Amino acid sequence: MRVAGLGLALTTPPWLALADTPNEVRRFDISAGPLDRALTRFARQAGVPLAVNAELTASLDSPGVHGDLAVPAALQRLLSGTGIKAVWDRRGEYTFRKASTLATADEGEVTVELETLTVTATKSDREIGQVPASISIRDREQMDVQGVRDANEALIGITGTEVTTFSGTTGNISMRGITSPQVFNSNILVALDGVPQTYIGDELITTELPFVGVDRVEVIRGPVSMLHGRNALAGVVNYVMKRPSWTQEGSVRLDAGSEGYYSPQFLLTSPITDNLAYLVTASYQHTDGWRDETELDRTDAFGSLTWRPTANDEITFMASYLDYKNLYATELALDRNGDILPQKGGHEANYNLPNGRSEKEVARVWIDWDHTFNPSLKLKVLTYYKTVEGGLRNDGAVIEHDPEDSTITQWGLLTNGDGNDFFMEPRLTWDAELFGRKNQLLVGVSYQRLWGDTETYFLEPALWEPFTYDRITGERAHSPIEARLTSLTEYTGTYGSFYGQNSFHLTPEAILDVGARYDYYERDVDYKAVGSKRARQVKGDFTHLSPKLALTYRLRPELSAYALYSQGFHPSFGPMWNYSEDYAELDPEIANNYELGLRGYLFEKLLYLQLAGFLMEREDLVVFAVDIMGRGGSPRNAGKQDIWGIELETRFDLHRIVPGLSGFFNYAYYRPEWKSYVYDEGGVRYDFSGKQPVLTPDHIGNFGLSYRHAATGLGVNGWINYVGRRWVDPSNRFSLGPYNTVNLSLDYLPPDLPTWEASIRFLNVFDEEYLSAVSFDEQGAIGGHLGAPRSVLATVQYYF
Repeated sequence: MRVAGLGLALTTPPWLALADTPNEVRRFDISAGPLDRALTRFARQAGVPLAVNAELTASLDSPGVHGDLAVPAALQRLLSGTGIKAVWDRRGEYTFRKASTLATADEGEVTVELETLTVTATKSDREIGQVPASISIRDREQMDVQGVRDANEALIGITGTEVTTFSGTTGNISMRGITSPQVFNSNILVALDGVPQTYIGDELITTELPFVGVDRVEVIRGPVSMLHGRNALAGVVNYVMKRPSWTQEGSVRLDAGSEGYYSPQFLLTSPITDNLAYLVTASYQHTDGWRDETELDRTDAFGSLTWRPTANDEITFMASYLDYKNLYATELALDRNGDILPQKGGHEANYNLPNGRSEKEVARVWIDWDHTFNPSLKLKVLTYYKTVEGGLRNDGAVIEHDPEDSTITQWGLLTNGDGNDFFMEPRLTWDAELFGRKNQLLVGVSYQRLWGDTETYFLEPALWEPFTYDRITGERAHSPIEARLTSLTEYTGTYGSFYGQNSFHLTPEAILDVGARYDYYERDVDYKAVGSKRARQVKGDFTHLSPKLALTYRLRPELSAYALYSQGFHPSFGPMWNYSEDYAELDPEIANNYELGLRGYLFEKLLYLQLAGFLMEREDLVVFAVDIMGRGGSPRNAGKQDIWGIELETRFDLHRIVPGLSGFFNYAYYRPEWKSYVYDEGGVRYDFSGKQPVLTPDHIGNFGLSYRHAATGLGVNGWINYVGRRWVDPSNRFSLGPYNTVNLSLDYLPPDLPTWEASIRFLNVFDEEYLSAVSFDEQGAIGGHLGAPRSVLATVQYYF
């Protein structure tokens, strides 16, 4: 017996016992990547022997396979798009052949069909070709190729997505021409396995996500509040966590690179009994940071346990723990046009308060229970709890400066707090026939409660005023000498919803989706009496109904088109630290989305294409009258905004031109415009109607090529990330120019050592200097953070 996917005869290990039948259901967890390696892992997880000619699989990539499937179905997905088919012969072996040389069906042919990736962010595990939305999926192996180290970086390069970072500390995600300048990531819904991660202030800090346990990330662009509720305006980002395997596997890994970066990591998964399996993985990260005093220390652990008490039940218990401390750098001072002003020590210098930092300790536990009443009726129940403790010592924000004056002004700020989050959602999926046609009904109920408290201090100098420093000399005019408590707050937030969606096959080719969701949201913020401030309590609540209507039509077996109307909404409550009666009286923002799309394969599956065009109409946007990255001003419903755009995503196989060559290209163009944006502040009337929103790129593009030489195991990957122009003031007088970063990765999969791999990545090869994050007011830019400079990251990994 042999497994020759890597051109090497291997002694049959004990886990490669011959299955009595190829139809046995097993758990598969194989990421996309080189076909030879995917087949090796398939043999291990399926427990079946494979006979593979290395020349047949050379230079081919597999889309991977995940989930509980019969062995033939899993192999079908693993081979999808490769042009290779598998035959189960009478000797009890799978053999592989080109489609043109395949034997007749009575020999046990396994037919390869259209890629059948499922999208859990749709809550019904539908095939990606049947989902009427613009979708991108990136699995862990693709992230590893590009040197992704956290949840922020996992989104860089995804179609239409820009991630701004603040000296490597946290990130703000922009999608579909929508950014969140007031509160981080308040216009998208970020989830872990479908559990929303939004905080009481509608804010999400992505560095708090347990990235070590992430298996893949799914991005659905556009308003999808019908399934996901509040904040799903620009779209949904769903991080799907790893699950245990029913065969013993493991790996150890070490990353090391520029700026003193190193990160050891391990993973182990194994069955305990026939119906119980576990997975544990953990990592530690350290970096000195490319700016002064921006060290990061991060411990990230994740574990899951899957139990199958009956044939109809599967329960997965998951837990994660995260502890990190990240020193913060000050913003660099900018002139109104966004050009960096000189400062002593250059761009690497950091004039934040000593030990300015963010530190958090986050623990999560959640349970995913799947119950099958019968083949048509299934129940899923998600139950989740999170607790977080931590604080922030000065975020390094530039409050004000005169570009002609070298003095920079900052507030000294200190916050401490703890928060708790409980979430529960049962949902039913019923597949049956209606009027002789296929029909799927999805109904669900969700409940979430957030509670906690915060303490806010100002770090005062001798007089009650902010502290200053001179960017030319580096000297401080004065330094804070004490911390003064200014706010003590307790809060609760309650969210409830009911949603339903029906998917009816009008014909074998056409699917009609109709759905709606009812949401209730209530917030209670209790400000305690501190100093001269009186105690007060602010309450607010609202309800909303979000509809959805879509039609998907299969033009050919490998190609589908869709038309979609969907709606999203955003709560009006805004950041909890600035919550007042003004917020409680505001209307929620509404976004109506009209979209046409095309998705599928062309040219004998050598090209995967996804194309979408949309118009989004936003109403009652909540903005600040003085908009300095959410650091001041009063909130109000400012008006209306329209966004139209196109999104293109492709993957292509060029092996007929150059064996082993493949690539991808994606591009998005967005045109947002204020239809109405008028307000009065301080006796001045501002009218920005007809202008474009700030910090929204007009073009976002990504291009990459990958080459693998199967005989030697050497691979080369190169990719470019491009971000277009962004306005930095509401009047559209000043803009940041476009930028692009070029990246390169080399990897080695030794043919004689199939359990080892090594890689080295060169990120931002040409050391492009660009502003990743910018703060602004009505007059233009104030301060900002540069993107990371050129860096190197090397990895060695061993599988066992």
